[in-house]
Amino acid sequence: MKRLTIRGRLIAALLIFTTIFTSFGIFTIVKIRELESVTTSIYDDPLKVSSAAIEARVNIIKMQAQIKDILLLTDHKLIREKDLQRIILMNRIYENLDNIRDHSTYGESLDLEIKTRKSFMKWHQNHELMLNEMLYGNMDKAKEISIYNMELIDHIEVNLSKIDSNAKLRAAELVQQANRVQKDLEIMLIVLNIGLVAFFTILFTFVIRSIVTSINKLQNIMNESAVTGVLRPAEMEGDNEIAGIAKHYNALIQKLRNQFWLKDGQNLLNQEISAASGLKDMTQRSLNYIVKNLGAGKGALYLYNENNKLLELHSSYAYTEKELRFGSYVLGEGIIGQVGLDGTPIYMENIRDYEGYITTGVTLEAAISIYAFPLLFEDKLHGVIELASFEGFDELKREFLREAGVIIAANIYSEIQNQKVKNLLKISEKAQMEARYSASQLLRTNQILEEQQLRLQQQSEELQQTNSELEEQQQLLQQQSEELQQTNMQLEEQQMLMEEQAKLLNIKNQQMESSGLELLRHSRQLEAANKYKSQFLANMSHELRTPLNSIILLSRLLMKNENKQLSKHELVKLEVIYGSGQELLRLINDVLDLSKIEAGKMDVNNEEFHTRDLLKELKHMFDGEAQEREIKLQCKDYVNDKVNGDYNKTAQIARNLISNAIKFTSEGNVSIDIRPHESNDIKIIITDTGIGISKENINKIFEEFQQGDGSISRKYGGTGLGLSISKKLAEVINGEILVESEEGKGSSFSLLLRNVKKSSDTKTDELMLVSKSTDEAAAANDAKKVILIIEEDVVFANYIKGINDSMGFSTVIAATGREGLDRVSSTRIDAILLDLVLSDISGIEVLREIRSTQELRNIPVHIVSPRDRSNLPQKMGAVGCKQKPLGKEEISEIISGMVNIKTKSPKRLLIVEDNEKQRNAMKELLEGVDTIVETADTEELAKSRIEQNDYHAIILDLELASGNGANICKFMAMKEYEIPVIVYTGKDLTVEQEKEIKKYADSIIIKTANSDDRLLDEVTLFLHKIKKNNPTPHYLISKTNKQHALTLENKKILIADDDARNIFVLASALEDFGAEILETENGKEALEILEHQQVDMVLMDIMMPVMDGYQAIKAIRNNEKYNNIPIIAITAKSLKDDRDKCIAAGANDYISKPVDYDTLVRLIKAWISK
Repeated sequence: MKRLTIRGRLIAALLIFTTIFTSFGIFTIVKIRELESVTTSIYDDPLKVSSAAIEARVNIIKMQAQIKDILLLTDHKLIREKDLQRIILMNRIYENLDNIRDHSTYGESLDLEIKTRKSFMKWHQNHELMLNEMLYGNMDKAKEISIYNMELIDHIEVNLSKIDSNAKLRAAELVQQANRVQKDLEIMLIVLNIGLVAFFTILFTFVIRSIVTSINKLQNIMNESAVTGVLRPAEMEGDNEIAGIAKHYNALIQKLRNQFWLKDGQNLLNQEISAASGLKDMTQRSLNYIVKNLGAGKGALYLYNENNKLLELHSSYAYTEKELRFGSYVLGEGIIGQVGLDGTPIYMENIRDYEGYITTGVTLEAAISIYAFPLLFEDKLHGVIELASFEGFDELKREFLREAGVIIAANIYSEIQNQKVKNLLKISEKAQMEARYSASQLLRTNQILEEQQLRLQQQSEELQQTNSELEEQQQLLQQQSEELQQTNMQLEEQQMLMEEQAKLLNIKNQQMESSGLELLRHSRQLEAANKYKSQFLANMSHELRTPLNSIILLSRLLMKNENKQLSKHELVKLEVIYGSGQELLRLINDVLDLSKIEAGKMDVNNEEFHTRDLLKELKHMFDGEAQEREIKLQCKDYVNDKVNGDYNKTAQIARNLISNAIKFTSEGNVSIDIRPHESNDIKIIITDTGIGISKENINKIFEEFQQGDGSISRKYGGTGLGLSISKKLAEVINGEILVESEEGKGSSFSLLLRNVKKSSDTKTDELMLVSKSTDEAAAANDAKKVILIIEEDVVFANYIKGINDSMGFSTVIAATGREGLDRVSSTRIDAILLDLVLSDISGIEVLREIRSTQELRNIPVHIVSPRDRSNLPQKMGAVGCKQKPLGKEEISEIISGMVNIKTKSPKRLLIVEDNEKQRNAMKELLEGVDTIVETADTEELAKSRIEQNDYHAIILDLELASGNGANICKFMAMKEYEIPVIVYTGKDLTVEQEKEIKKYADSIIIKTANSDDRLLDEVTLFLHKIKKNNPTPHYLISKTNKQHALTLENKKILIADDDARNIFVLASALEDFGAEILETENGKEALEILEHQQVDMVLMDIMMPVMDGYQAIKAIRNNEKYNNIPIIAITAKSLKDDRDKCIAAGANDYISKPVDYDTLVRLIKAWISK
């Protein structure tokens, strides 16, 4: 049975089934025909005979009636007419008798039919006689005959009655026979059906078991391989389809083993290459690993020199001194040269003894096989590797060598290109020097040409004067002919001189043209040099940020001193290291800023901001430094209004100017004034009483890498980039830096901002500065509700505290955003009142930090701010927003509402969507214990629900089967319903449509494959709810353990970076939180790890060998299995284009090197929960 195929088994079962089923059908047909014969006999014989007998009796009765009528008639004509009807009935009787004779199948009926027929014929003869007697008038004779005929008729009727009775008895017998046949057939069919069902059940059970047993055996082997990871081959007997599948499975296992061997070999080769330092070390390590991995006895690596077109021996394995003498080959020379020329491998077997030897310390043996293959990258030859072995090079080994050749060639190319970049940098510096020299030479040549043109012009004027003299002399021509001849000779000489000068002018013009071409060539060289400079800056940024990343992040990790193993002196040293790293980072950023400005890549982001906020930020930043230097810092805002400009760049310029002012001021004061200027302009003026600047150095200070005092003995350090960058940034934002200074008396730098638009709601309130917060946390009683007030206005904060005291609540006051975050992390807080305008960070940032921290996001936050109301705080999770000033009743109502928010009714959410499946899916996604979700599928129903119920948020589709989502938005605006609206639509909106919708909606989400996550995030922000129920209502987080609000227990994080230092630093930072770290050195290996392991997050470096970060991120996003894995790109380049590329490739977020510890923790905390 095992040798019979599944197809053969199924065909055999089908043939048996068909044969038995056909036999059963034939048997059934025979029995049905037998029953048919019996029923036909019932109709054809007895019933027809009975019917004919009955009909004959009826006809005889009719005929007797006719005869009685004839006997009563006397008219011969009428007698003849009546007799014709009698003849018709008589013929019918004969027909009836014929039917009886034809359908009678038994003797008695036939005998009765014969007797009846004879009697009827006798009656017929007598009737003819009777009729004749009547016609002749012998009525008595006719009556006698009639009486005799009556006796015959009675005899005939008796016979017909017997025939009828016999026919009915025969019919009853046939019916009984048909019933017996039918009953026998039913019994036989039941018995046969039961037998066939039992037979086929046994047959198919046997066939199925013979198939399933083999399949289960193969399945168990496959499951064992999948669960244990041990690839075990399947041994199946027989020659059928399952045995064939097992053979293919075994072949697949062998291929997988081969693939694993190849991948492991490539990974180890990459590790060897990454550990190398320099081209020589890399090639030697690569060759050593390949020879050992393949078990070869000898190997050599030749690099291709493009200059002399030779393949030169660069690294060798097990070569003798004698063999090292043959160190180069021309393309096409020998096996090495031929491989380099063709670009294809050459494999030689069965080598003769004298062709190649492998030498050891004790023996000298000939190699069996030699394999030489090219090192190609982008179809360009970079070298050739030759191997000799005592064993053959099978296809698997050759496949490994092909892949290894690509990796080695790519790394050789990378090393060569790095060397070329360094050489090009030197060339560019030399080209810049030559360009400067050529430009100076060209200027000197132009000056000489200008002088010659002036001389030529003077000679031309002299010639004109001579011509006028000639005109005067023509009048005296006859008298002065000799003088005229002499004058003509002078003219000829002057003409010759003019021709020579004209030739000289043409030569100078040609020289100017050639100088112009030379200048164009030098300008192109200068452009190339600038390009190399940009490339150099980008590469140097990456190379500097990589070690700097390790310095800053490791020093920050050590400064935490969680194990308390470091002394205070060691912590001070670490602070110096950390501060030095930050200073170096600032210098790198300054150089990159300068590069971005020169390349025209510096973006301008205009926004509306208040001058008061800018002044607060500047004072807060430099107040401490000024106090340390015992310098008075004065701030005045004479504008006190909203302006429109690039806030970040304006603040950066002001910071640079203030930093310089404090730096060069040893005593006195530094003032910061914001004053109005002409029209819509304003000035930010920084004045100091420092050392001042001499007149000859005022313009010099704005040059790159220049300072007022550039000597080696200068008192003040610095790179000289700050003012240069500030000046160029000011030009970028349509501004200007003005300087007034006198040496020894101080300086005044003014940042002039042109055409900044003022808003109409100018306020006259003065800037209030708060130096410290009121600390009420220590007095908070655990039995009372604790209210945190984050407010820089001490008077207003104490006013709220008094209201809290009267309500029986404890109060904690924080004057700055960062202090408020510290309080909420270290103290049990039940509710928060938050001001948006704070001196250090904005209230929006505080709210975002609270809502992004798992342990804090349940705390209700209410905004109390002087700013205009908007939906932004509520969108981010605030329970409400009120504008100052507020009365006591309003404050009491706000506090009571927040304290009792836990006992309030669940949040109510309305989904307006006409697609039932999507509506139900969103309802299932968003509905929870504390959220009631209601739905509507039409515009009218949605409007009705909005009027009847109070909703905390609405999810709205624009395209409805009945109505339009935009009309619902307009309806809400008309009714002044302040409900947050999230537009969730699959429609691609035009710019005009998007602008119109944004008038009413708080968020617009386009439906995609991954839009559910963002929808959930947006709704969570609006409803400020947590999907998971937390077991405890309050959380206490210590200051020293604040970051551990992030937990990475049982989380796997993959770090892809080609620099082992970066991997070590990032791994050290994340392992403190309990994360399991997976490491890889390039994007290709990262993809392989994702194939085999479940990963919760990927940290992806961008610049890596083999496969860079962009390619790796795109490959991950192209696989649907990995769409939900968060990817954070780590880039050493801080240009906006580079960041945009990361996001476009598919990264969820990015972070620049050197990695800031707090930023890293915040990003991972934000994304790991998703």
